[in-house]
Amino acid sequence: MSLIVSESGQLSTTELNSLIGHAHRRIDQLQRQLVEQSALEPLRLEAALETQRVSDERLLDEKVTHERQSFAAEITKLRDAWVCYHCDTFTSVR
Repeated sequence: MSLIVSESGQLSTTELNSLIGHAHRRIDQLQRQLVEQSALEPLRLEAALETQRVSDERLLDEKVTHERQSFAAEITKLRDAWVCYHCDTFTSVR
């Protein structure tokens, strides 16, 4: 849109009306975008929460698996120590 400024430096009524019309269309466009973004925000939030939940579950599974393996290794060590102790005790009693 090209504006022609009069010699007095002022815009004509037609040009002012054109600018106002353009401003109103832009405001309408921005309001539609805001409504659309507001409508989509809960969906994006839900998707982000689901992604985080899946990530948290995977991390928890990994930690539980690690702790189980550590616990199993400790149980094996204790069992071996117990067997050795009782074998030594049995051997010394003979």
